[in-house]
Amino acid sequence: MCAVPAVDWGAVSSPILCCDADDVHVWQVALDATASQLTGLWSLLSPDERERARQFHLARHSTRYIVSRGVLRRLLAAYLGVGADRLQFRYDAHGKPLLVASAGWHFNISHADDRALIAVTQLGPLGVDIERVRDMPSLEQLARLVCSPQETALFQHLSPSVRSRAFFSLWTRKEAYLKATGEGLARPPRDVTVSFLSEEVPVLHGVRGDALASLKWRLEDVVVPRGYCAALAVAKQMRQICYHQYLDVASPTHLI
Repeated sequence: MCAVPAVDWGAVSSPILCCDADDVHVWQVALDATASQLTGLWSLLSPDERERARQFHLARHSTRYIVSRGVLRRLLAAYLGVGADRLQFRYDAHGKPLLVASAGWHFNISHADDRALIAVTQLGPLGVDIERVRDMPSLEQLARLVCSPQETALFQHLSPSVRSRAFFSLWTRKEAYLKATGEGLARPPRDVTVSFLSEEVPVLHGVRGDALASLKWRLEDVVVPRGYCAALAVAKQMRQICYHQYLDVASPTHLI
């Protein structure tokens, strides 16, 4: 892990962020904002992003979407050295957002409640997922739907007290991988087998129909506050994760 010097976002008109070619930057973003901050972020959004923001029934969901997309634009613009409002996105067959003119940059975004993670790299496609760890009445039924046969055998022998944490560890690692490949839930999660026990390091054990998957992809847990679980999937060649925290819409700085 590494930290980079703080960036005083308000001190320069076009801040530039740098990321070594074999590193991944993971930004943690709080999805709340004042009315004036929200107005500034709204001005960066494209017409289709604004239309989507209007479609949310609850104001807090609209706010979180505006903040996540606005901050994503500001961060990507700082890496690419362009205006945040000039970025254009396209979506693959499964809905994964991609930059139209990426200049070799890749990103992924995930959110849970009022926080988001944005991962950026030049290594290649990547996926990130964050979830709030919580008790779920239908946890065993859900586990049967998403666990591979190998995982199911292990999950059934876990103590009830650790099942929730184990499930979200398993889920975020699978989801990060499926987002990295762009398949999303078009591929059944039970096709993917990962480590998930508390004493195990993150490992992609295998993917049905892709014998080379475990040789190409690397899984890492992402450092997040207590009560959350997060994972990253990226190319094997990754050197390190650099953590940052976007403290507010005017002043991002490093987290660790």
